[in-house]
Amino acid sequence: MKLILFLLLSFSFPAFSQSIKKNADGSAQVFFKDGSSTRVGDYQEGTFVATLTGITPSFPTVTAKFVRVGKMVVVTIPENTGTSNTTLATITGMPASIRPLAPVSFYGRSINSSVSAVVMFQVSTGGVIEFFSTIASAAFNNTGLKGHGQVSFSYTLN
Repeated sequence: MKLILFLLLSFSFPAFSQSIKKNADGSAQVFFKDGSSTRVGDYQEGTFVATLTGITPSFPTVTAKFVRVGKMVVVTIPENTGTSNTTLATITGMPASIRPLAPVSFYGRSINSSVSAVVMFQVSTGGVIEFFSTIASAAFNNTGLKGHGQVSFSYTLN
């Protein structure tokens, strides 16, 4: 996650960042290789419980991570699978502070009856991530192993 943040900051600042110190006021101080530093407002690092729905007997959870720097957000959700009991699948649990103000789409790997495919995921403004079994948005089988591979995505809060 720190590497993603360093890459994100390298596009935002002229010199590549050397280290980051989180301040008590919620901002961060970014230190550069040349010895200079700058303050970044609204810095937040955290985790949330990402729950995979459409699974029986209970919804499996994983710990997702995120970094927010100003209006830029990077989210990583580990692989999560279970036994399907419906043709739909979503990931829930995204905190309100990082939910997009408009839907965000990205590509990732879904698993349907133990078969993997690259598909589009969509994050709603309510923080629910919907995905399908194929790139053509086909429904999942209601039996067998269902889920998603690890996904990482970024977006800006508008």
